[in-house]
Amino acid sequence: MDNTPYSQVRIQAPIEFSYIFGDEDRVSIESVLCQCSREKLINLVVFLSRTYCNQPALKLCEMLSSNDPKREDLRNRIEHFFQWDAKPNVEYVVCFEPTALELLRYTFSIPFDEFDKTDNPSNIDQLQFQIVKLITQINEESMKYAINQKDSGNLYSLLYVNAASYYDILYYNAQNEYLAQLAQSTTFF
Repeated sequence: MDNTPYSQVRIQAPIEFSYIFGDEDRVSIESVLCQCSREKLINLVVFLSRTYCNQPALKLCEMLSSNDPKREDLRNRIEHFFQWDAKPNVEYVVCFEPTALELLRYTFSIPFDEFDKTDNPSNIDQLQFQIVKLITQINEESMKYAINQKDSGNLYSLLYVNAASYYDILYYNAQNEYLAQLAQSTTFF
């Protein structure tokens, strides 16, 4: 086996909802987020970015309380996915920085008066599990890419736009973008 640099390509991909929850119903983003205060959600986004971005997918289980029976169920689901459905040479991670940004965008898209003001959710274990589902949903949505039928005839234009924006994409730093948007959002809101 060749052990020279770049002899094997390893791809990182976020763990997606359908990988571990299959055909289960998706959670309503707004209803989950409204169970917390906006300040708590901003803290969650910062914590998610610092602690869970680019971390192995099994670390997702740590988002649940240690005494929550769903924690072991989640671990079993992820391990089952790794055993039977995971693609080779893909390292599955909890999330990327864009997931934290999307969560922040959803948070600020909800009117302030719709958030819970008590900061004490009635069932914290259920809320934690719903947040895990929400993160995997956002991961799945961020990984979707498809050319619409109406755009399929315009493929040459799409290729040109792709080539023109290649420089911006090549030198894009998600961490810097996240920090800039977080600073702007806390100042603005």
